[in-house]
Amino acid sequence: MPKQFKFINFIIIIPFLFQNINSQNIQLNEDQLKTILLSYFSDITMPNLLGHQFFKSKKGTAVQLDIEIIEENLNDTIYLCFETLNKLSKVSNEPFSQLFVIFHFKSNELPLVINADNNCLNKFFNSTIVDKSDWKNNCLDIGNL
Repeated sequence: MPKQFKFINFIIIIPFLFQNINSQNIQLNEDQLKTILLSYFSDITMPNLLGHQFFKSKKGTAVQLDIEIIEENLNDTIYLCFETLNKLSKVSNEPFSQLFVIFHFKSNELPLVINADNNCLNKFFNSTIVDKSDWKNNCLDIGNL
């Protein structure tokens, strides 16, 4: 696919999908969600997606992203990743109960693992929680591998 078409596809289709989540009952399967993830993170302005997986956990359906990161953008990238996963969950056949993002630093530090309960994220991204520090303190569980 030509690079220009791919960029136009990203600019037009992906934001349109995310903007119309509340107005339509869109249900996507795992393969469709993977395609959206790969397309979304393929943009040059996005962090580098090293990998992803969907799996069943004790609490339900979970998704994991592996992201390559530089430390200067860590807080923005954390927000971006969980906002993206929260939006994808809303269009998934099986909404995600748990979200995992593993951040791999270019400096080869130990990876940072962040787990979030999607119900808590729903409250934040639907404006029940308005302060980002509340979101980080209440929704995220942060650790190292």
